Amino acid sequence: DYDIYLSVTYFILLELCIILFFFFQAEDGIRDFCLSRGLGDVYKRQVQAQWINDSQLFQLPHFTQELVQRCKNQGIEDLADLMNMEDDDRIKLLQMSEQEIEEVAEACNRYPSVNLEFTVKNGESVESGDVVAISAVLTREGEMSPENVIAPYFPKEKEESWWVVVGDAKSNKLYGIKRVTFNEQSKVEIKFAAPEPGEYELTLYAVCDSYIGCDQGQKLTLKVTPAEEQE
Repeated sequence: DYDIYLSVTYFILLELCIILFFFFQAEDGIRDFCLSRGLGDVYKRQVQAQWINDSQLFQLPHFTQELVQRCKNQGIEDLADLMNMEDDDRIKLLQMSEQEIEEVAEACNRYPSVNLEFTVKNGESVESGDVVAISAVLTREGEMSPENVIAPYFPKEKEESWWVVVGDAKSNKLYGIKRVTFNEQSKVEIKFAAPEPGEYELTLYAVCDSYIGCDQGQKLTLKVTPAEEQE
């Protein structure tokens, strides 16, 4: 019981650190954007009890080092590859009992597949200092009412949630972030002040906090012109 208490406390503190880090990122935008994404990756790997270089396939029940290597030998690198196989070929590859295959199938069905779309409400050309409003829509495909995350080594029940992030990977600057939890669809609006005049290649990310390999990203170009002087 004491070990479970320590584990829960550790994960709560880790989650709090990530939230505080993202909060201060959004406030001043000068910390390392890539580091903020790295913290999110560390957290989901803690949820799934994986090392940083572990295969995504270890998120599935009954997957061992030997089985993952067997998958790699046949060009199966992730869950999408596995789910796209013909049923007979997958059964032959897995070499599992019927019950184990059913458990793997359930985990695959609950693995999130999310589509990310967006619009820039005030257009993609704004004046410096104007408020940029990005409206993002996350739509879940397949399973519409997910249960708790499949994470057998996580010390407590875990609800799946997502971070919607706008950033500039080139300058390592974070412009905005929001956290959402949803079943079928969620609409999110992120606002931030347009930077100095210039053309910016930004990325809108949808980052899952619980599963590895399902994050989404969309590029957007933001053209910022000098602010007109007020008479």
